[in-house]
Amino acid sequence: MSITRNFLFSSALTASGYIFPIIVYPHVARALGVENMGMCNFVDSLIDYFSLFSMLGIGAIGVREIAESRNDRAEMSRRFISVMLIGTVTTLIALTVLIGCTLTIPKLADYRPLLLIGIIKLLGNFLLLDWLYQGLEDFRYITARTVAIKIAYVISVYIWIWVPADYLTYYLLFCLSYGLNALFSCLRASKLVDFSFKGLEVKRILRPILIIGLYMLLTSMYSTFNTVYLGFRCGDVEVGFYTTAIKFFFVLIGLYTAFTKVMIPRMSSLVAEGDREGFLLLADKAISTLLAVAIPMVVFAVVFAEEIIYLFSGEQFLPAAFTARIVFPLIVVIGYEQIIILQMLLPLKKDRALLIGSLLGAITCVTANLLLVGRFMAVGSAITWFISELAVLTSAQIYINRYLHTGFPWRKLFVNVVSYVPLAAVLWVIWVWLPYGCFVRLLCGGLVTLGYATMAQVVWLRDEFAVRMIKKFVPFLR
Repeated sequence: MSITRNFLFSSALTASGYIFPIIVYPHVARALGVENMGMCNFVDSLIDYFSLFSMLGIGAIGVREIAESRNDRAEMSRRFISVMLIGTVTTLIALTVLIGCTLTIPKLADYRPLLLIGIIKLLGNFLLLDWLYQGLEDFRYITARTVAIKIAYVISVYIWIWVPADYLTYYLLFCLSYGLNALFSCLRASKLVDFSFKGLEVKRILRPILIIGLYMLLTSMYSTFNTVYLGFRCGDVEVGFYTTAIKFFFVLIGLYTAFTKVMIPRMSSLVAEGDREGFLLLADKAISTLLAVAIPMVVFAVVFAEEIIYLFSGEQFLPAAFTARIVFPLIVVIGYEQIIILQMLLPLKKDRALLIGSLLGAITCVTANLLLVGRFMAVGSAITWFISELAVLTSAQIYINRYLHTGFPWRKLFVNVVSYVPLAAVLWVIWVWLPYGCFVRLLCGGLVTLGYATMAQVVWLRDEFAVRMIKKFVPFLR
């Protein structure tokens, strides 16, 4: 299947993971309120943290192992079982520690019912097996399965969630969506691999899983851990503001993550074939695509942050708008990190470089958290995340220069930023002067952004991948 078709399926998958929650979030936020939303998001961050211990680097290494062996069913099966054995052990350890903490730590006593419900999500994350289907480039199946379950989840929320006391039911429905996805995924996987314990490669695979897992845990210091630390230090209300601010950010970055998921198995295959020229060509295409997609999104989101927060969460969450404006530019930073780390260093098996970069980011995060969060609360968490990501990007770029002699794309970045300055001015005028409600301003701003970005690509920027996608959906430009 072509990269373009995979990207479309992956985009639909990623969009479903964020658009359906956006359909749900305005209703849930208004029904549960800031404090109960903060409780659910705080617990969910804790579950995500234990899921990181459970999964370690299984997702990333699993994609790489399956992509390299997908043409040999016996070899692919051996690698699949090897990865699953490692994951079973780590998941059991994470589950045991989670239950122990839930039952013994006094601070978590009020969250105990939510944490026990979260076990469903922890197990569902392990058994989701999307890394198997990504390695096989079977994005069509992942998309169909996930969208169907998300539709059921949305319907369930609008049936049962209406008052603040429904927060336990809300989190149960949320976790059950992971459990059902995992159930169907396992049933299909049983038809794709042969279950045998002969010739396993656990020892060979364990080391990169642990290294990438440590990388994931360290990088979580400035994503998942930020929310956990903010909750312990400043309470559920500030967590509600912070998680609301980053909710729409994850929707936007998710659109580019869809492209990254498609590129990783293809890049791994090129490395296995020794095709350096094709590898660098795809990396350059990924950078151009990032700038084409991310910069107009950032401009739009920063200008209309208040409208986005108000529309999707309600007036009581408006204090989160300033935090959101700090977070939105991370779309470009994290998008570029995904290219040089997940699409380049990971397929090249430069695991040590990943570990050093994540360690630098973790140290930066801990220091910034101690200095900023107590004083600036949710805003301090956002600033901490931003500077931590910059530290990781800098480290990864140094290794890219060393291994591939490829520098930071300053010229491409400058040209794209300058190209969208007029768009920022037009959107600011709409934001200040348009005398209608927030929905109308968002709609007008979105249409202007889409039209301007299309014109910029077709007329003067002309990114190959972006122009190809535009011509697919705008027939008269062919």
